[in-house]
Amino acid sequence: MRKSKSNKSKNRDNLGALPDTLYTLHMAAVDAGRLSLDPAQLTAVQALDTYVGALQHYHEASWLRRRLTGLAPPAGCYMVGSVGRGKTYLLDLLMKHYRTVFAIKRVHFHSFNRLLQKKIHGDRARKKGAFSDVVADLVQGYDIICFDEFYLEHISDAMMLKMVFETVIQQGVGLLITSNFMPHDLYPKGIHRELVVPFMEYLQNTFTLIDLGQGQDYRALTPPPPERGMLQGEAGHQGAGLAGDGRQGKGEAGDSTLQRYAQGCHKFAAFQRPLDTAFGGTPQPTSLIVEHRQLRVLGALPPHIYVAFQEICGDQRSVADYLSLVETYSTWFVAGVPAFGPGEQSLLLRFIHLIDVLYEHQSTLYMAGEPPLNAMNPHDFWPQHWARARSRLGQMLRIS
Repeated sequence: MRKSKSNKSKNRDNLGALPDTLYTLHMAAVDAGRLSLDPAQLTAVQALDTYVGALQHYHEASWLRRRLTGLAPPAGCYMVGSVGRGKTYLLDLLMKHYRTVFAIKRVHFHSFNRLLQKKIHGDRARKKGAFSDVVADLVQGYDIICFDEFYLEHISDAMMLKMVFETVIQQGVGLLITSNFMPHDLYPKGIHRELVVPFMEYLQNTFTLIDLGQGQDYRALTPPPPERGMLQGEAGHQGAGLAGDGRQGKGEAGDSTLQRYAQGCHKFAAFQRPLDTAFGGTPQPTSLIVEHRQLRVLGALPPHIYVAFQEICGDQRSVADYLSLVETYSTWFVAGVPAFGPGEQSLLLRFIHLIDVLYEHQSTLYMAGEPPLNAMNPHDFWPQHWARARSRLGQMLRIS
């Protein structure tokens, strides 16, 4: 995640002449009929312009001026809204517009956390570096860090992230966060929620809150752009004939189950054709070592991987596994995706994590399973997370 200091210095030489504001660009798109006039988005671009101006003011000030006037770096922005409200569009607009002025890094929390943990363990092994030094080293060379689709699952994340965010801001690095959750809703049903409240209050009281609300889902109205790079995937439709629904008790899928998935997927022509093309014939089951654990797969021929749902989303799997795999495999075939029933909230959450990782890395996804997309989560588990995943699947897949 390192960017050279020279790039950052070069960018800061351009601070004296910022390009047109985001508001100007946004309104030009509205006037041209490319975008609808959405009051919440209008307020958001103005808030982002204000934040960028404050960041520019801080970076232009000398160290002595900051010391004498007490000028502190701006705290950051927390942009919240339901699926399709324009969070991704606004981040894309900011990054494209200001990339010649600021060194900007956009990262999903899972990816950042993985880098952070590796750095921490490496420094511990070498017995050097405080936590703040580790964070400062990770963000060195950047002017703005964007944490996309932020949410909380663990108490430890909340405790760690407060220190991370404080360190990033103290370094004079801008911090933009997007989320489907208001700060006070980040950990709604978690155990020992009282331990997370201080972090949620920190976000609420420190960051500029940009609320895009619960209005029109623009992503549902607009077909995904072809350059997105994830439009080749096709999902099996209910009744297509895949034997089994991806479950095999609590553990990993057995050998007979893996074979059954492979046989059943032959009935999915839209799944089987690209599978045969990718592997040059029938894929061969094999085992991989992922994050020090065995993963049995139906086929692996980089950059293609063919997996059974229960094997990739079973109890032993985590986001770290998906991040490790996506470094080698960019085209995924997932067989046996079920409808999620009572007691399978954790299984669904791991599936959502997999979709998040594949989406963020612009991977190609082919998916075959028992239910159609709108029937995968009949009990409405994790409603906000599922809304995000379903929207992303809608972008990644062509339903056949």
